[in-house]
Amino acid sequence: MGTDLSADTDAASSCVDWTDLWVCRSTCKTVVSTAHWESNGQPLRKRRSKLNVSKSGTVTQITFLDASICIDADLDQIRSEIFHLIDAVKQPKLLLSFENVTELSSAALGVLIRIHQRIGKLDGQLRMAPVKPQIQEIFTITNLHGVFRICADSQEAVDSFD
Repeated sequence: MGTDLSADTDAASSCVDWTDLWVCRSTCKTVVSTAHWESNGQPLRKRRSKLNVSKSGTVTQITFLDASICIDADLDQIRSEIFHLIDAVKQPKLLLSFENVTELSSAALGVLIRIHQRIGKLDGQLRMAPVKPQIQEIFTITNLHGVFRICADSQEAVDSFD
């Protein structure tokens, strides 16, 4: 069902992949594809996860691996992976570790808010720990420190779950 644009490099280079929908700017037509493609027409390679996931009893701990959580494509992947983990259990207990994170974009804050809302709808719980001072400052400036439950360390966070 998919259309292979890799043979036509001019058409492929003028196309953008937005969740399986090719929009070709040069020909102004839409082609539905079942595959994911890079903008150069090559098949999209599976990206390495930006997360390390582990379980501690009923708590799922997610550690962000990169220092910067700012790139939109990475945020889409992170959101998708975390939503999958949230939806896999009835009342999710999620601990987000920011131990490696030094930069956080406003778009990343939006993803964190959506994660918080998704967990809330499932009557779950969200904790964050550890959080570096520069990230804590972002949460404070945006008044999100009152929305998210931020703990001093991972053990305190795990112990705080009901």
